[in-house]
Amino acid sequence: MEIRRPAIGFAIASLVLGILSIVTALLMALLGLVAGVVGLALGIRDYREGGRGMTLAGIITSGCGIGIALFNYALTIYLIQSNHLAR
Repeated sequence: MEIRRPAIGFAIASLVLGILSIVTALLMALLGLVAGVVGLALGIRDYREGGRGMTLAGIITSGCGIGIALFNYALTIYLIQSNHLAR
């Protein structure tokens, strides 16, 4: 009988990248978006393998980071266009 040892490496990586994506999405949207997508992918992979608590936290923080990065992109585009039209 094989006892499966809980592997939390992907869960930790997902959580760290999720937190990193939130912080960097506020400063550099592209880096935040990349960190969020990678963190989300790792979180989903670990969730399918049975991860729960920390994995869900990583998925949620990565999703928030992606949302903030996309909002930052949209705001930047809007401000550039409105400044361009004001001239």
